Amino acid sequence: MLTKRATYSVSMMARVLGVSRAHFYRWLKAGGGEDLWGPLKEAICAIWEESDRRFGFRKV
Repeated sequence: MLTKRATYSVSMMARVLGVSRAHFYRWLKAGGGEDLWGPLKEAICAIWEESDRRFGFRKV
């Protein structure tokens, strides 16, 4: 919903997706859309690339 706000109204998207507008705005106010795991994912990918993609999930 966040990426399509410029194209479609929040009311219409909420109705189609079966969520309330209030819940969407509450989620947005709470920092919705932020990828809190982003830096960790990047670090894991960097370690994996440095190992020439040899390390498995246990070693990473």
